[in-house]
Amino acid sequence: MKKLLLLAACFYLIGMQAWAQPATVSYPFAVGTSNNCTGGTQEIHYYTYNGATNTIRDAAGGLVVSGVPQLRIGGAANGTQRFTSNYSSVSFNPRDHNIYYFWTAVSGPLAPGGIPRTYAWRWPVGTYPLNAAAKLDTLRSFPADILGVAFDNNGNGYSIEFTNPLPTVPVTYKPLLRSLNFVTGAIGGADTLNLTGGARIYQQGSGDVAMSPSGQMFFVVNNKLFTPNYLGYSGTGANLTCTYIDTVRTTGNFVGLTYGDGEAIAAFSGTVAGVQCPFQQITLLTAANTPITKFGGSVRSASDMASVVSGVGAAKRLVSVTPTATPNQYNVVYEIVVKNYGNMDITNLQVTDDLGLINGNANVSNVSVTIPVNPNLYTVNPLYTGEGPLPINYNLLNGSPTLPNYPAASSSFTIRISCRLSNIQSGVVYNNSAVVTARDFNSNNLRDSSTNGSLPDLNSNDKPDDAGEGQPTPLLITVPALTPPCVTLVRVLYSQNFGTGTGLTATIPAAVLGAGVSVGTATTGYASS
Repeated sequence: MKKLLLLAACFYLIGMQAWAQPATVSYPFAVGTSNNCTGGTQEIHYYTYNGATNTIRDAAGGLVVSGVPQLRIGGAANGTQRFTSNYSSVSFNPRDHNIYYFWTAVSGPLAPGGIPRTYAWRWPVGTYPLNAAAKLDTLRSFPADILGVAFDNNGNGYSIEFTNPLPTVPVTYKPLLRSLNFVTGAIGGADTLNLTGGARIYQQGSGDVAMSPSGQMFFVVNNKLFTPNYLGYSGTGANLTCTYIDTVRTTGNFVGLTYGDGEAIAAFSGTVAGVQCPFQQITLLTAANTPITKFGGSVRSASDMASVVSGVGAAKRLVSVTPTATPNQYNVVYEIVVKNYGNMDITNLQVTDDLGLINGNANVSNVSVTIPVNPNLYTVNPLYTGEGPLPINYNLLNGSPTLPNYPAASSSFTIRISCRLSNIQSGVVYNNSAVVTARDFNSNNLRDSSTNGSLPDLNSNDKPDDAGEGQPTPLLITVPALTPPCVTLVRVLYSQNFGTGTGLTATIPAAVLGAGVSVGTATTGYASS
């Protein structure tokens, strides 16, 4: 008996683990040091972040390990090591899936004429250039001090820079937006960011810029949070709206900002509330900050941050219900929208839908499946029945394809299921959900249960499995009314004329009783005539 109970408990735990698979997995990464705050080895490392518990920890295993990139600027293959966590930043490009590392020389021979020059390197995520005898050379350099770059979903790079001090009291700075071309090395013209809400920037020495997976840009400078209209960038000196959200209220020095698990994650230098080099969660709608707990009390430090995000979501809607000649039988059409909610491709994609859960397998027939929106040319599983008996009979897709994040037009698709349902009773709600599964670049399993409608991510935070985002799709045949509605009333009971113009008094005019209305009782002999 004990063995049976143990076996049942094991199956329960396995089932709970499968059910707990998330729709998104985020790996924030940083340039920093191997110690909790200062000292240690300068390196690039990954974190895992749990938004439900506001906990961050050092990532380990698979492709998300720490490393010291071996970098050079021209010269011999085994030349001078140029990687450092000082005057440097990192970013992630969702188009080519590369980590970009930037370092700025502010003086010396690498900054000719005393003009700061920023050097850029890149390498595929999940790898490092670790060969000291064959160091990675630069991809490009720019004659500017660039300490923050954000890539949009099309792989276009943008940087935030600032004017020289303006002659105000106290001194202020005006932010500018530029594009960066990593093929030609060209820096686009500067568009001015017009700050809303009367915001002013008094310090511009630290901060960061980040891009959400859905393509919204945020940046923090002078401990103020902004979101610019970068989509309007022209490079012609245009004035772009830059919405000031609010001040991030902290005593720390803001050094890193990124996006993970549907939230903004910030890194600070110094000590805040007794915590050295803390992390905080930033609410992007209000700039409110919440402390993030370091797992075990200590994680590697960060001087700049970016993120690799993998995610998938599904939504299902009822398209049509058509009665057949048989009582309580209907031809029903559903549509399922599936979307990549990360900045990485996801593999081993599959969508399942158990139609037997609607009203029993015996009541399902005439099943057919198409993919009307199909940019990646997926094919339908020819063995799909929607009612078993084999597991493969629930799979809608043939094989285990990849769902890319780029280009954006290929990051989603739509499946249409047509079926005939029998013994459907009026007034009874019949719920149904589809399930999408996939795997991220580090072999984590992803899972999302569809929510009702056409939008998998109802609150638009790039995390489609938040509470309330797994609502099943209902099928309801309404009960017909037993009593017909009243016919339209055609007799005026009473009226009041308030007149026109501006010379009205505050006195309400007396009501004029309609024909057949009794004075004092306001009743009428109206009888549906």
